[in-house]
Amino acid sequence: MTMFDGGRNIAVLGRAGSGKSVLLRVMMLRAVRRWGRGAVAITALSGTAAVGVGGQTIHSLFGWDVRPLNKNDWLEQAWGKPILCEKLNRARVVFVDEAPTMAASLFTRMAHVMRHEAPAHLRGRPFGGCQMVRTLEEPSL
Repeated sequence: MTMFDGGRNIAVLGRAGSGKSVLLRVMMLRAVRRWGRGAVAITALSGTAAVGVGGQTIHSLFGWDVRPLNKNDWLEQAWGKPILCEKLNRARVVFVDEAPTMAASLFTRMAHVMRHEAPAHLRGRPFGGCQMVRTLEEPSL
């Protein structure tokens, strides 16, 4: 929690039933209290996982369809939606549940769009200065 409260990008690791979701909900509440609901994005790759954490899919958050586009095409899709651009610009924390189900290229595209949508002074920072919190389930041995 100290790392989260300090604004660090973090990953919450644990086996099924270890309390990752409980911790994630506490972090979400703290983020909403600190930044306001409009600055907190809660997401997952699948619709089921997104609903489970009270969020939306990655594709819905970024206004993307499911076509395999390169990162610049995805950026152009976002730029074509001014309300979406404003929403991404306000984001201070993005929660990604069940991150291992996502391809690394999807994180790369997210980072690219968020850097280009961030205020000018934050564009050089990862994810445009937006804090990332991911949950990852450790495999059972």
